Formats: sequence, structure tokens, C-alpha cells
Amino acid sequence: MTNFLNAPHKEEARTEVRFGLIDKEEEGLAKSTAKNTEDWIAEVKNSEELEVYFTAVDKKIVVFKEGTEDDKESSCDGLLQSPDSFILVELKDRAPNKRNADIKKGKKQLRNTIKLIKANHKEEEISALPKLKIAHISNKQRRTPITLITASKEFLHETGFQLVVDRKIKIKK
Repeated sequence: MTNFLNAPHKEEARTEVRFGLIDKEEEGLAKSTAKNTEDWIAEVKNSEELEVYFTAVDKKIVVFKEGTEDDKESSCDGLLQSPDSFILVELKDRAPNKRNADIKKGKKQLRNTIKLIKANHKEEEISALPKLKIAHISNKQRRTPITLITASKEFLHETGFQLVVDRKIKIKK
């Protein structure tokens, strides 16, 4: 079974009030950083300075489609964990005219990651997750579409995760 919840490559805890998430193609996977704010695709706001852990999922936690040995399941870029939050993150860094396609693809990747987590973990592990479960699509572009209310309700009903599309991720207690 694949372990999404306690992956061995989970980053050290961050307690900064503000840090970013990046996903540079040449580096191969998403990661958190407090440097180079201009590269941040998502900005994490941690006003209470809680311990927040980032784990790269895409390219690090690999699940192959059933019956294949080389056809990888689609997954989100990473996840953020704090004592009271479990946040799946999909990072998009494209032009504004690609935004709707990014959101559609991001929702699909997040849905699939949720399905994979549920398939690879026991019900008691899932139940032990913090009550605040968020699927977050971050886009470097600062505009957030306001037509997502219906889509967010459908996503919550379908997955049990609140859907947020915003450049900023707020860690809450």
C-alpha cells in the first residue's frame, strides 16, 4: 500500500508566518520555501506559527493504474499538514487565459488524489485526519473566479473536501 499520510520524504516542519510553495519543472517536484517570493505559486499564511509539514505527492508518491506497470495515476502536487488542517494542493503557473482549463484539470487531479488516499489507507486513518480537509488549487495569477460556489458545494458533497481556488493558503487552528 502507498503511504500518503506519513511519506518518508515529508519536509521538516515550517513555523514561519509566511512561506511559499513552488513547482519548478527543472527541479522535478513541488516544495516549500521562504526564499524567492517571486517564484511562489502559492503563499502559505501561518499567522499562529503552527508546525506545518509539506509533502510532495506528484512524482514522489507513485501509484500505477490498475493492470499497468508504467501508467501513473494523476495526482496533486503536494499536501500540507498541520494539527488542524489537511490540505491537498495543486499548483498551476500558467497564463491567465489558461485559468479555466487549469481549474478543471486541477479539480480532476485533486479528486483522483482523494480517491487514491481513500484506497490506500484504512477508514480509521482517514477518520483520524483533521476535520478541516481542503483541496486547494493555487494559481500564480492573483485573480480568483467567483463562479466557483456551486462547483465547491458539489466537490465537498462528492469528496468530503472543501474546494478552494486562491493563491493564498491559510493555515487555521
